[in-house]
Amino acid sequence: MVDIGSGAGFPGVILGIAMPETNVTLVDSNHKKGAFLREVSSRLGLKNISVITTRVEDYKPVTRYCLVISRAFASLHVFLLRSKHLCTKNGSLVAMKGHINRDEVGAIPQNILQRIIPVEVPFLHETRNLVFMSPSVGEGSV
Repeated sequence: MVDIGSGAGFPGVILGIAMPETNVTLVDSNHKKGAFLREVSSRLGLKNISVITTRVEDYKPVTRYCLVISRAFASLHVFLLRSKHLCTKNGSLVAMKGHINRDEVGAIPQNILQRIIPVEVPFLHETRNLVFMSPSVGEGSV
């Protein structure tokens, strides 16, 4: 999987800890954040995490990812446009969002939007959602 706009490593580092058998790539354009992510991964001994310091639209991996995730990166439409080239044919883009804005969701073609799953976070009394998209379904239509 690849975490776009990793920042402080949420959710990529946490998923790397929870799933040590899964390779997790963290992408962030900020060099200070990239250095921080490398240091955290090294100190925690996370051999399954790699850090790429570049803009997502400039990142051209040799192998595409089954899962492209993001938390607080951009609007759904921008996330889709900038990240869909990273996704395998049957892969998914998953955005962690707070309140779901109907206009933001409406900007995503219906054939690409898979589902929205509400998430309850203990001790947090705010709305959280996971938005699943399948970019290959709408190939060329975004």
